[in-house]
Amino acid sequence: MVERENLAHETFLRNARNSEETLRKEAIERTDLSHLDGTLLNSIDTSPDSMYQVESTGAVVSLNSAVGLVHFYCSQLPSDRYSILRPEFIMQKHEKPGGSMEYSCKLQLPCNAPFEKLEGPICGSIRLAQQVMMVSLE
Repeated sequence: MVERENLAHETFLRNARNSEETLRKEAIERTDLSHLDGTLLNSIDTSPDSMYQVESTGAVVSLNSAVGLVHFYCSQLPSDRYSILRPEFIMQKHEKPGGSMEYSCKLQLPCNAPFEKLEGPICGSIRLAQQVMMVSLE
């Protein structure tokens, strides 16, 4: 809310809006990898199983960004001041013959999400089980 004819408030609001646009442009530029040569890109795991791309927008979710994206998604769901909107990752151990352990992840989203429960594949580590579950959603 801006006080009428208060130049300090109007200036502050204008600067905030300009900063938001500058930050948005900077984020877009930082995610553009087209200027990099192919050798650097080869070191990044771009196999179809490790990332998900939305054809219509070009948006990409990788293993590294998947868990953070789910947390961000939950924070953007409609809520009141009493709601705690965060995902819950439920890990399950699976013992392989020979004694080694594998893990799978179940995701419980807040009740106001369009879907609440998701289950991912069995993986070799807890972190990988969380990440792969996000990318394998389709």
